[in-house]
Amino acid sequence: MTKPRLLDDCLGADGEVSLSNLAWALDLDPGTLAPLEAEPTALRAAYTLACRARPWLASNAETGRWLTSTPIASLSGLTPLTALAAGHGEALLSGMDTIPEMQGFAPATMALADTRDGPQLG
Repeated sequence: MTKPRLLDDCLGADGEVSLSNLAWALDLDPGTLAPLEAEPTALRAAYTLACRARPWLASNAETGRWLTSTPIASLSGLTPLTALAAGHGEALLSGMDTIPEMQGFAPATMALADTRDGPQLG
């Protein structure tokens, strides 16, 4: 099987996020995401966070590093992935516009809307 290069490749036909595909797409060891399996919505939340942050980061690998190494002060310094594994997915997803470490990451749909029809001039 070819390793996925796009975040969209992480979704199965059933709409579920594949842990191994998400890890490969983000250049992470699958074991890094394994703690998310215990929290029912954590893997989907990790995918959502990656999709939201990716347009503003240099690569999928940088997005993976951001998820695994950026401490979120309002969540006691947990990284996004450790916060998700601890059950704080809703706090991360609902607070994306107010958490300082996430400000500037516009909704992914906005990022796509801004570029889909080519560059917006003037």
